[in-house]
Amino acid sequence: MLVREIMVRNVVTARADEPLAELCDRMTQARIHAVPVVDDDGALVGIVATEDLLFGGVFSLPPARPRPLGADADAQRREPDVPRVGDVMTSPALSVEEDTPLGELCGLMWHYRIRHVPVTRGDMVVGIVSALDVCRLLADDAPGAP
Repeated sequence: MLVREIMVRNVVTARADEPLAELCDRMTQARIHAVPVVDDDGALVGIVATEDLLFGGVFSLPPARPRPLGADADAQRREPDVPRVGDVMTSPALSVEEDTPLGELCGLMWHYRIRHVPVTRGDMVVGIVSALDVCRLLADDAPGAP
C-alpha cells in the first residue's frame, strides 16, 4: 500500500509570517493537530504540531503587546511583536512522496517519534498522514471492527 492511498488530501496549510493566534484558531476549528507551513509558491518549508505550540511556542514566547478591543486582524498582522508561525515551526519538515510505501512511512514516524508527515509531489504539499490515519486503516481491516 502507498501513502497516497491513505493521505488526507484537503490539507490546511500555514505561512511562516502568519500570526500564531490565527493558526491556533484554524487548527481548533478544523480539529487538526498539525499544519504544514508553505512558502508563497506552496512549497513545504516546515510544520507546526500541537507539541510545538505547547512545548516550544505559545507558552514560551514573550506575550504580545495588549491591543484594544476590536483591533482588526490587519493591524495584528503588521505588528512586529505578534508571535508568528515561523517562531515555532519545525524546519525543515520531514516529508514523504505520495508513492512512498506505507511501511516506510511508519518506520520514519516510529524512528523520529512524530505523528504527522506532510506528503509532497516535488516540493509541493499534496497531503498529510497522521498516526491516526494509519490506525484507522488497520482498525478497518481488523476482524470485528465497528
